[in-house]
Amino acid sequence: MRIRNARRLNMEPTPRGFLTLARFEFEPVAGVVIYDCILIQAPDGRYLVYGPPAKNNAPILSLDPALRRELIEMTLQGIENDKHCAAA
Repeated sequence: MRIRNARRLNMEPTPRGFLTLARFEFEPVAGVVIYDCILIQAPDGRYLVYGPPAKNNAPILSLDPALRRELIEMTLQGIENDKHCAAA
């Protein structure tokens, strides 16, 4: 499992206080890539992960809580590394 192409987004929070932090690609196993995933920080500090948008608003990505935590940590590390590379 790995995160590909994690990109920090500089967006304003929504009126309800949700902040979209990053867009990334998720490769759960070699050769399978889920594009257009996003990482959001809720007003209470929790992180939320969403898969690509669906036409009928049905969930496309469902993750076990432990896997979700690992994915969040990997994405946060990816955008932190991206920030350091951009500053160089």
